[in-house]
Amino acid sequence: MFLTSVIARTLIDDFQQMIRSKAAAKLDTRLDGAKASLVGSFANRVEKDIAAVRNAIISPWSNG
Repeated sequence: MFLTSVIARTLIDDFQQMIRSKAAAKLDTRLDGAKASLVGSFANRVEKDIAAVRNAIISPWSNG
């Protein structure tokens, strides 16, 4: 359980960094990695509205 928690935390940190750096091109890779982890349900929900998420990442109005 500890290892899966560490992996989930790493994925969350990577996702936050992607948002802060406005690197929307990395979104698909991040979601694929997240689907098989503890944050899989989060990744699935993000994928349902992928266009809005991409726009939020690159928008100057996103507070990341």
